[in-house]
Amino acid sequence: MTARGTTGVSPALLELLRSEMREIAGGVQVIAVSLATGNWAAVHDAAASIRASYIMEKSLTAEQAEELGRALPEPFKVLDAEFHARADKLAQSAAGRFPGLAPTPAQDHHH
Repeated sequence: MTARGTTGVSPALLELLRSEMREIAGGVQVIAVSLATGNWAAVHDAAASIRASYIMEKSLTAEQAEELGRALPEPFKVLDAEFHARADKLAQSAAGRFPGLAPTPAQDHHH
């Protein structure tokens, strides 16, 4: 049996959750900047990365999947699934959707 901290999950599963959160945090930062600059390829890639980080679709052992199912409240699981599904929709819509909004080389700011 593994030791459990205040989160109620094993250290290995906790590290998987932390990894997912790091991937999401990085992706959200890229998306915010990329939306503002019209870099739709970067929005697509970051959103696709967030979608792919969904822990419930990772290669969890049967024990980890059961543990995660017990540890996470049902409303959180629903919101988490919806969040990753929306990231997928963002990735799909960002791919070439608004190419006219990207800055042209002549519009780049130079000092």
